[in-house]
Amino acid sequence: MSLLLAAALGYAATDLRPWAVATASTAAFTASAVAQILLTAQTTTHATADACGGATGLLTLTIFFGGGCGAALCVALWQTCGPTAALTATAMVPAVGGASAWRRRTTTDEPRVARP
Repeated sequence: MSLLLAAALGYAATDLRPWAVATASTAAFTASAVAQILLTAQTTTHATADACGGATGLLTLTIFFGGGCGAALCVALWQTCGPTAALTATAMVPAVGGASAWRRRTTTDEPRVARP
């Protein structure tokens, strides 16, 4: 989902026509919504009944904080560097996050063991 978000923002950076930016924004928002729904489902599956509300709340806080920081980054760069640079820089954040998550994923079904 992060890579789809990055691709949509990257496309908007290369084609600044209004319909292209609107289409890329719609794809980016859809990817973000799907990711939030899937992460919430995973969180409620793995959290205990007592901690489920707190875990879901922290997840939601993290998602909205990231979205707010991404929007603030884009607006700050838009004013100083222009739309192409702003959208490109903003697209790099989910791309790097997706690539690092891909590298860290496990290839087995064994649970991770905490390192001392």
